[in-house]
Amino acid sequence: GAVGIFLLWPLAVTAGIGAYKQKKLPSEIFEVVYRCTMGEPTSFRTAGVPVNAAPTAPAGAVCPQCGAQISANARFCSACGAKLQTVCPGCGAPVKPGSKFCSECGQALS
Repeated sequence: GAVGIFLLWPLAVTAGIGAYKQKKLPSEIFEVVYRCTMGEPTSFRTAGVPVNAAPTAPAGAVCPQCGAQISANARFCSACGAKLQTVCPGCGAPVKPGSKFCSECGQALS
């Protein structure tokens, strides 16, 4: 046993490094999951090739009144309070501001 300790000590070092990396693994996994679910782009490495983990979110719409960034499904601008969704006079479907035609019935909007 004593001879094995003196001759095979490098194996103990590699086992210790592996145990240390394995101990850090759960926190790294939770960090990646948090980044992916919170929308922050993360890149993974697979066989030396970087792969985009989370697609970038599309930019939100712009308020036609004040030009502030708004979410795509907002009904009112959070900066100026302007009404963002209007209703088609022909079919009553909601239409986005700046639209020239209704996407449901095709009626011209003024």
